[in-house]
Amino acid sequence: MTRFTGAPGMVCVLLSLSVYAEIPKNELTDRQTQAVNIVMEHFHKREHIQNAFNVFSITKATETEFSAGSFVHLQFTLKPTTCRKHQWKQPDCKITKDPRSFHCLACFKFQYGSHQVMSEVKDCVLQRHLSAERKQKWTESCSEVKRKDEPPGLILPGVYSFLKSGNQ
Repeated sequence: MTRFTGAPGMVCVLLSLSVYAEIPKNELTDRQTQAVNIVMEHFHKREHIQNAFNVFSITKATETEFSAGSFVHLQFTLKPTTCRKHQWKQPDCKITKDPRSFHCLACFKFQYGSHQVMSEVKDCVLQRHLSAERKQKWTESCSEVKRKDEPPGLILPGVYSFLKSGNQ
């Protein structure tokens, strides 16, 4: 005799929702938006791309402040539109029913207090070609970008502090 309890099923549903949650484009920070635009510009320079692509969904968007700057990590999906590739910035381009979609990664390190890019990795691959090996390479590449210009080892508060005596 099989007995069904709702709790395990609810846990699976909640986990699924957290994994596939999408982030609205209007909730991106200025640096995250800049990173998406850099990737889009680079993507549309590819010779084999004929149509414009739009961001269909954003699955990861983080921004972390470090001593050397801000680290932005994004993952998003691009879908083809009815517009030609040189028109990719136009807001009225409609997404087509074409099944091709690209999954993109963007990791950027911005200089502290500015929008100047210090280090970056960007890659867009057809969704069906996204492999575990590619994801592992993305993780490693993003880690390198994140560590760019950061001091090695653990830096504790006060390490670079100096005392100034008033008795001099």
